[in-house]
Amino acid sequence: MRIAPSQEQLDYLASLGIPPETSKDVHLEKDERVDKDESKTLELEIGLVHLLTLLFAIILILVFWADAAWGEQVSVSETFLEPVDRQTTERMNMKIKEEESGQSFTEEVVERLTTIREKVDKMREYTPVRQEFGAIPDANEKLQSIIDHVAKEDKCLQKPTRPTQPWTAGLTSHMGNVRSSNDDYGWWFVLGGKQVLVVADGCGGLPYAKPAAYIAVVSATACIISAYNEDDWGPYATVQRVAQDSVMEAAWQLALFGDKYNAKSIQDGWRTTLITVIADGPHVGYAYIGDGGGYLVRCSGEVIQFLKPQKAEGLGVNVLSASLGPRTMGEVMSGRLRRNPGDMTVIGSDGVFDRVDASFPHRLVKGSKYYHGDLQRTVEQAVRELASFKDEAGYICDDNMTLGLMGDGTEPDLVPHFINSSTM
Repeated sequence: MRIAPSQEQLDYLASLGIPPETSKDVHLEKDERVDKDESKTLELEIGLVHLLTLLFAIILILVFWADAAWGEQVSVSETFLEPVDRQTTERMNMKIKEEESGQSFTEEVVERLTTIREKVDKMREYTPVRQEFGAIPDANEKLQSIIDHVAKEDKCLQKPTRPTQPWTAGLTSHMGNVRSSNDDYGWWFVLGGKQVLVVADGCGGLPYAKPAAYIAVVSATACIISAYNEDDWGPYATVQRVAQDSVMEAAWQLALFGDKYNAKSIQDGWRTTLITVIADGPHVGYAYIGDGGGYLVRCSGEVIQFLKPQKAEGLGVNVLSASLGPRTMGEVMSGRLRRNPGDMTVIGSDGVFDRVDASFPHRLVKGSKYYHGDLQRTVEQAVRELASFKDEAGYICDDNMTLGLMGDGTEPDLVPHFINSSTM
């Protein structure tokens, strides 16, 4: 809007020689320039508002998209704690920097960020719960409780026993003079005329080594007793098949215990070796995983090594390439042999067989003659002597030692020069 000039203004302009009409044009030109400037300013302001609105919309869309992708990553990766902890922390730090820079967030985004922070904190605090397993019963006492339990079961026609006849079997386990605990576990028994030896060596240095060996031996024993008392097995209950299935049953039970005790990796423990030998007349079946020793000693002096220690090459004598645990590592090996009357089977843990020479099986069998077929006394005396051997560095046998010896009930008729015979 323009205001008309007063008469005084017109007179003043006339004194300057400017006609009234020209003065009107001058005012008009000034007003037109002002209107044009105001129009341009308004257009710039409107354009700037549109630009800011568009930028804010783009930022908001990107924030919601990133937040949704982030939330999906957390939900998918909850079972993989390490990667989600790293990735979520990186994304969270980016959002914290944006917050500190003054960028505005909607209430929904802020609430989501708080939830994710809480999840990350919980993940960082997560550790496997190592519960106490409880006291491990003495092997002889536990086996006797199993024998007593099965004896009451009418449907079990083949019941485990521990006969005292000579040349049957013997097994002993010794802590040694170096280790502070004995992580080995094992026993022997007779089931319907079949001799059975079961030995496990818990992986020392890891949690639950002794419970793992205990669970493996008990599970394998339960499988063997069940196999020979169920009609479903029928002709499939061969000594090799039952020995192999006993090791697989132990693997299954250890997987269950590992899950119960949150054992997710090797460092969480529950690992052990296992050796099972079943002899029925002339047939000997075996299965094992891990290391140790296993030999069939014939009266002729021939020695057959049927257990090949599963060691990790180049990583030390105590590092295994196979063992049982929450996840079985390596392969279960099995086989069968034919024994003659008087042939003896020798098995044991690596605490024995990593420290003796090739003549040890011969000397053990020959020593059984001295004890008139009392195989329990034979192995006990052998292990006591091994535990006492020393050199300049200290005790030679620096691990737990378990040794088992099994015959067929007949005295071996050893040939002359028995100890000098070959080993295979």
